[in-house]
Formats: sequence, structure tokens, C-alpha cells
Amino acid sequence: MRRTGLPALLLLLGALAGACAPARPGEPDGSDEPGRVVPFSELLATISSCHGREREALALRDEAAFAEAWTRAGCEGRERPLVDFGREMALVALGEEGPTGCYSVRIAEVRTGVGGGYGVVVERHVPESSAVCPMVVVHPAHVVRVPRVRGPVDFEWRTVIGPPAEDGAGG
Repeated sequence: MRRTGLPALLLLLGALAGACAPARPGEPDGSDEPGRVVPFSELLATISSCHGREREALALRDEAAFAEAWTRAGCEGRERPLVDFGREMALVALGEEGPTGCYSVRIAEVRTGVGGGYGVVVERHVPESSAVCPMVVVHPAHVVRVPRVRGPVDFEWRTVIGPPAEDGAGG
């Protein structure tokens, strides 16, 4: 008499356990429906970067790219924060040159996107016409850390008149 019931049951339980296991970092886990807010932590917010006159947004998934962007953001003298690129990635917003100290840029929101990626809202804050601002040319930058994804990262730039919200830059 053959006993095939127990091995078959163990095989089935093993398959179910693997299907229910949480996804590894960078892999969609099925709960990341588009539009879910993704928390992030701020690594840098400055108006004195040296990246140039044009705006740029970057999704960085490795240390070498992060090191290069950190230098371009004018942070050579600052210690580069640790990012565990096996589980995390960095999002960088380098704003356009601003003619006064009232110009800034911030990553305002990160949401899960289509295809296992992110949709990122970057706000460029410009002063109201009546604002009293220091007369200094600025090159704003904002850098945040988020959970790593493999999918595409789409950046949407918005211009906001007035100062950034005081509730912090993190999501």
C-alpha cells in the first residue's frame, strides 16, 4: 500500500507558504495598487546646491549614481547619508536656478505607480510678488529615501506660488 497523501500535502503546504510570503524588496507584493502613499525620509533640503541652471529629477538605485548626484547637488563637504540600496533607493529633485532666496524645491509626494514603480510630485516654490526675499541666486535640491522598486519612476513637476508647507517634506 502506497502512502502518497502526506508528501502531497506537505508539497501543497510548501507551495502555499511561498505564495503567501512577503515580497522581497524591489518586488511588487500585490498590495501596491497604484495611488497608495509611500512614506519617505528626507536626506537633504537645500537652496545652495551647485547642479546648474536646469531642473532634473533622478531615481537612484545604486551607490555610485548616488555619490555622483550627491556631489552634483553641492554636498561634497557633507557626509553622504547611508542608503541600503538592496532595500532602498534615493529620489533627487534638483530645481531650476532661482533669482532670490525664496525659491525652493521639494519632493511633496510619492505614490505607488503603474508597473510596480512610483509617481513622484515635485513642487517648485516661487515667491508671491509681494514677498520680501534675500537677493541671492539659489539652486535648490531635495533628496529623499524610499523603499526600492524595480518599476519606472515618473516625476511630475508643479509650480506653487508661495512658501512650501511647514508640515515637513516627508510623506
